[in-house]
Amino acid sequence: MKKTFTIQEIANLYDIGIDSIRYYEKKGLISPERGENGYRYYSLNDISRLNIIRDLLSLSFSTDQIKDYLSDFHLDHTVEIMDHEISHIEKELLILKNKKVSLLNRIKHINTYRNVETDTIKRIQMPR
Repeated sequence: MKKTFTIQEIANLYDIGIDSIRYYEKKGLISPERGENGYRYYSLNDISRLNIIRDLLSLSFSTDQIKDYLSDFHLDHTVEIMDHEISHIEKELLILKNKKVSLLNRIKHINTYRNVETDTIKRIQMPR
């Protein structure tokens, strides 16, 4: 089995741009070996880290969060980070729910007053 891969092979394997891979390296997320020719050679460990990076990016983790996670890579830390992200998602869901309620109320008001005559003034008695 092959033990190292070039940047082009990794880019093709993951269907991502070479610039993205270089960015992950610049951020300290992966550390490929350098050959005598200066080429980057990615190990199976780098590929494993790329899998983690892609998974966490798909969950909207920042590269700084991913770096933190990879620097202290154990189950307790994984659960801690995932719990923190769930709390963040729950806050975002609450914000979205409130926005939805606000929009529904606005639609209700629009529909309530859609057919109100606007060119005349009427005096009406409102309940207390």
